[in-house]
Amino acid sequence: MAIQKAKGAPVRREDVDARLLAIGKRELDMEALENEMNREIDAVKARYAKRLGSLAHTIKAGAQGLRMDVEDSRDALFPTKRKTINLLFGKVGFRGQPGSVKLGEGINTEQAVTLLERRALHHLVHIEKRVSKDAIRKRLADGEIGMPLLQSCGIMIVAGGEDFWYQVDRASVREEMKKG
Repeated sequence: MAIQKAKGAPVRREDVDARLLAIGKRELDMEALENEMNREIDAVKARYAKRLGSLAHTIKAGAQGLRMDVEDSRDALFPTKRKTINLLFGKVGFRGQPGSVKLGEGINTEQAVTLLERRALHHLVHIEKRVSKDAIRKRLADGEIGMPLLQSCGIMIVAGGEDFWYQVDRASVREEMKKG
């Protein structure tokens, strides 16, 4: 839904400045409240950090021990060569992982792509095609292309507008708040 323009009386500079001051005060209040909240969150995290770290270490060590024991007893635990077994308190199993594809020492992506293409292995190269919006805007502005051509390609241009913005001078707002 489009923003409707106000039909009210013109405002004076002083009115705009007073409203910026009010917004600035609320921004500073919000910033102070967020800082207080973050201090409380940090305090709670600090209270629990040692216990959480200890539990995480215990879980990791237990999981590593479980893995080693299951690997050592793999034939007995998985007699039918199944990959997963259901137990009373969970499941254990092994998942096959595909080998990873990595570039060799001293080879970057561009070099690897060039070598694959030289060997006619284009199907092993991923090329991402997308509409170049910046090029379209430039060529349209330069008159190299027109709207009928773009429309025939399913492309339309949505007119831009202007965005309202404001910036509160927080130092001035703080000074004004100190006054009273």
